[in-house]
Amino acid sequence: MESLRAVLHKLDAQWTGEGQKAAVMAGLAWKKDVVIILPTGSGKSAVVATIAKMEKLKVTAVLCPLKSLLADWRRRLEALKFPFEEFSNANPKISGQKPIVLASLDSTDRHFWHQAVSSLRSDITLNRLVVDEAHLVL
Repeated sequence: MESLRAVLHKLDAQWTGEGQKAAVMAGLAWKKDVVIILPTGSGKSAVVATIAKMEKLKVTAVLCPLKSLLADWRRRLEALKFPFEEFSNANPKISGQKPIVLASLDSTDRHFWHQAVSSLRSDITLNRLVVDEAHLVL
């Protein structure tokens, strides 16, 4: 709960529901892949940010199949003042200094993505791939 409050910058923040809480716990447990299906506005971005904030020396990549989704993530993380960086063909690097990397899904199928991930410092790992609106990819 404290990490959620830190991410949202609200001392009285609460889980929006059991689904949000269960998603954070499942993501941190690392026992299996997790698919999060929650209603619009229920805090899926906060789930990802909370998990990423709790994991040190690890990077979570948020992959978006649409430019509009990428813009939404950028807007939400900026509103939260949450540190992130953006990978793109124009900026084909990942510093590993921010817990979240935003990328369009199509930019990750190129050599530059693999090179950027491979060039992370040895003590930093790309820990998790989050595909937003994954049903659009299928």
